[in-house]
Amino acid sequence: MEMAYFTLLCRDNKEAAWEIAFGDFDKDTVQSELEDYRDHDYQKQNLRIVQTRTSRQSEIDNVLRKLNHGRK
Repeated sequence: MEMAYFTLLCRDNKEAAWEIAFGDFDKDTVQSELEDYRDHDYQKQNLRIVQTRTSRQSEIDNVLRKLNHGRK
């Protein structure tokens, strides 16, 4: 059975590439981690939670590839 998986992505600034920061099957847990990053000076625009159908790394990597298109 596939379960939704939530991944917190972060970047240092708007020109930087998105990177995986944290992931969990529970969205509230990931949201809590996002708030912790905000408490440590990450701006809201540099944090994002994405949802995938599974926790497979290849699926998460596909999302990253689309978001980082054209960035290094």
